[in-house]
Amino acid sequence: MNLTENTSDYEEYWTYDLSEDLLKTQHILTITLICVGVAAIIPNLLFILSLTQVRDRDSAFHRFMLSLSVSDVLGSITFIVIMKCPPGFLGEIDYVFRSTPWMFFTGYLLTLSCLTWNQHIAVCKPLSYNQVVTRKKVSATLIYIWLISSLQIILPFLVNVALSMYSNEVDPVPLLEQVSVVEMHIWMVVFIFSILYNIFVNLLIYYRLEHLRRKHSTSRYSHDSSNIVKKQHAFVTVLLLLLASIFCRLPFPLANIVGLSIADQRDQEDQIILQPSLYLLIFGNFLVDPIIYFTRMKDVRKGLQNLVGKCLYNV
Repeated sequence: MNLTENTSDYEEYWTYDLSEDLLKTQHILTITLICVGVAAIIPNLLFILSLTQVRDRDSAFHRFMLSLSVSDVLGSITFIVIMKCPPGFLGEIDYVFRSTPWMFFTGYLLTLSCLTWNQHIAVCKPLSYNQVVTRKKVSATLIYIWLISSLQIILPFLVNVALSMYSNEVDPVPLLEQVSVVEMHIWMVVFIFSILYNIFVNLLIYYRLEHLRRKHSTSRYSHDSSNIVKKQHAFVTVLLLLLASIFCRLPFPLANIVGLSIADQRDQEDQIILQPSLYLLIFGNFLVDPIIYFTRMKDVRKGLQNLVGKCLYNV
């Protein structure tokens, strides 16, 4: 009996220590998440400001890039606010607010797909580019992107309003929880289809660029060759954004597919370690994107220099 009691006390002791260690790990990961999220906001804001100094800032390429950066900034801000605020701090409307990151994630994916489509037209159908990709069509496309993305906050809002009008005795929390899970699954479906689309179209662009490069290889310094080099440079930029998005965001749907759903965790260790780790990758994507922008876009770097020069001159 004494041995059994001692063994039970021993197991409870290590269970308590393990729980404490996991909580400390969660605390460290949460602090790291907030630091990475704040660090991602600053370069994205600098990129947005630098775009104002770019000469062809109204081009479709730059406007889609601007939409990507805005979605990164807003997604990072809302994610940080949600992490710092306890669940239910806004009451029933809390579930609506907690859907905002999914809206910005969806907006990012749709914008990235449109950016790939823009590159496809520029490379594969250059003669019709000015007729297909007009300023009016780009503006309409961006409006549609954010209208579609906003459905992820409109849906829980309408559910909340309908339930409140139906009966005050009905508890909306269980249904809103189900809606939030459905929204997460919708985002995962959009993510998978977006990635497949981007991979397929980028392969078409790559083979087209290779064909053009071989065709004009004898005239290295011609206008056509210079134009091909610019298109290749833009293609690599978009491809790097796609690869960063896949690397940082693909683990999230994969974890849910294999049954490690962060929306309904039963294993304490998975809940404490897996969830912040997946979020850390997403925050890492927010930080990597502006690095790609400034590294690959020479005109944006010049715009940043002009912006810093104006600030120093005013001081």
